[in-house]
Amino acid sequence: MDLKDDNKLIGLIIVIVIIIASVSVYQFTKEDDDEEKETIKIGAIISQTGPGATLGNDMLKGMQLGVLDVNNDGGVNGRKIELILKDSETNADVAVNCFQEIETDHQPIAYVSLLSSISIALGPLAEQNEVTLMAGIATAPAVTVNAPWTYRYWPISTIEAPPVLGILEDEGAMNISVLYVDDDFGKSMNNYTKDVWTKGNVTGVPFSIGTSNFSTHIEDIMDTDAVYIICFDSHLFNILPQLNQANYTGVIACNNAVSTPESRTIADAEGVFTSAPAIYNPNFVFASAISQEFEAYAGIQFNHYHANGYDMILMIAGLLNGNEISRENLKAQLDAGFIHPGVFGDVSVQPGEHDINFPVFSARIENGEVVYL
Repeated sequence: MDLKDDNKLIGLIIVIVIIIASVSVYQFTKEDDDEEKETIKIGAIISQTGPGATLGNDMLKGMQLGVLDVNNDGGVNGRKIELILKDSETNADVAVNCFQEIETDHQPIAYVSLLSSISIALGPLAEQNEVTLMAGIATAPAVTVNAPWTYRYWPISTIEAPPVLGILEDEGAMNISVLYVDDDFGKSMNNYTKDVWTKGNVTGVPFSIGTSNFSTHIEDIMDTDAVYIICFDSHLFNILPQLNQANYTGVIACNNAVSTPESRTIADAEGVFTSAPAIYNPNFVFASAISQEFEAYAGIQFNHYHANGYDMILMIAGLLNGNEISRENLKAQLDAGFIHPGVFGDVSVQPGEHDINFPVFSARIENGEVVYL
């Protein structure tokens, strides 16, 4: 073979090497791009039916807007968030099955749950699978007790009740009643009130979650100076009118359920005291901006249940962005402590804290609006 043939052979070898290298680079880049495009999954076990459906669908709408905002802003480390949604039917046993189905099929980075009873049932599964569970609209202390992988984003009774009890004290109430839904949420609020109220007696009056006729319950509270109602929004459409029809003359207060746009516009809500988050303050610019965005997106007024879902998505995304995306790392970020500038205001979380509280403030319903005191 002469020099000319040698040169041809060398040239052919170079071309082949270049082709192989190009294919390798293309395959590597394609695999890398595919990995970048893989979504970050969040399991959402939310009540879409059953007694908690109103709360669940509100929280879900907020989560969906949160996902949209994060993804439109480039996602988390270039990857989009995807919600894997299951309906708990407001039933703990169903919720457990939902968790197991999602875990088998998707292994999400984290789960979001709704309500105390559901979150308590899912806590052991989160620990068993070493995955973060974020509990929203959940007040009962047991949600985060002996639950190392569970975190709550909602004010507990020690945050929720004091503003209202302070109002009742200022109003001169002595003997008060707590009319409460008979579940983990209601029991925790009733127990806390009984523990801290020193001005007189506390009469606890429980009612089942499906109650609509409160006449016998109201008979038990007629002689008290004030009633502190602990309920879901749907209960207020029956409780408040029936209290007024019974000519109850004491001070009426309620948990933050009465501050939603749907509840506070009930005629009988006028003058009711409550503890409300800052999102209804028109001077809170960030919350007002998100409120306007939400109303354009969903066609309904923004409430603090929407805000809870929205903020949980942004919190998870913020903790992961710029960091390793793994279950272990998300827990490490949560456990390290952080400050989250969210729609409820700046939320400061101490290292090791599992109860992530946002502040609530003394307020009164006046002319269908939340007026902070």
